[in-house]
This record gives sequence, C-alpha cells and structure tokens, in this order.
Amino acid sequence: MAAMSAREFADEIVEPTIREFIATPDRRHGYLACIVSYHLGDYLSPTALADAKTALGLPFVALYRMCNAAKHREATHGKAPPMAAGSDTERTASGFGSLWEDLRFDDRCGRHIEHDGRQYDMLDLCLIAVRHYAEQYPNDLRDSAVTRFHYNTKPYPAT
Repeated sequence: MAAMSAREFADEIVEPTIREFIATPDRRHGYLACIVSYHLGDYLSPTALADAKTALGLPFVALYRMCNAAKHREATHGKAPPMAAGSDTERTASGFGSLWEDLRFDDRCGRHIEHDGRQYDMLDLCLIAVRHYAEQYPNDLRDSAVTRFHYNTKPYPAT
C-alpha cells in the first residue's frame, strides 16, 4: 500500500478536520485541527516545519507548543512559561458590541491559547499554517481543499 501523499492528507484529513472545528468549536475539535494542520508540513518536506517557524514566527511557535502540550501534557519553549494541555480558553462568538480586533462574521465562537503573553485563536493558527504550506508548496497543494477556506485570520506579529 502506498503512503498517503501531502495532497491526500490535506484533502482527506486536514480540510475536513478544520471544517469540523469551525462547525463545533470545542476543545477536542480545536486540538485535532491544530495537530493535523501543523503536521501537514511533515507530508510536504523534511524542512517544512522549520521553514514555517522561520517565516511565520510566534504564531507558528504557538501552534507547535499547543500540539506538543496536547501530546505530552505540557510544552516548554525558551523562557516562555510552560503551556499545559487544557490551558486553552473559550472565545465567545463575536459580533456587534465586541472588540473590533476580534470581530468575525458568521462566527460560532472558538478557542484561544496563550503563548508568551499573547492570545492566539486556534482556528487562526490552523489557517495561517495551512495557507503558508499552500504558498510554499504549490505543486503539492495547488487547488487542494485546504486552499478553499474563506476566513480572514487575525494578523499576529511574527516577533
């Protein structure tokens, strides 16, 4: 049996898992979406994860730490305080009356994680990583299901 290609992993695992998280924005769906989004890089290139960390900076580090915390119960990174599995928090649905920086239309709520004193939306982290991979590996992911998300992520500083 042949190994799953990056395109198959993106279309059969990553995209539906992210869509499930959008539909059901609870902890379980959030963790799974983050884990498969992060690990799409493993299917693309031996250097994809390191390249994404260099290009995306802190948002990718936050995604990496969340995935490791889910796997190992706790993740450490440099001088940042440990990130523990279960330390994510619910992000209430935004709308009129919310802070403009968190305004999202067609929002069902979501999950936040904290890294180095900053809050990161877990769905944003998934899409930031997946979009980066799609841009860097167009031969593998052009027109794949992961390129069809119509969701604007919040801008996060890389450093």
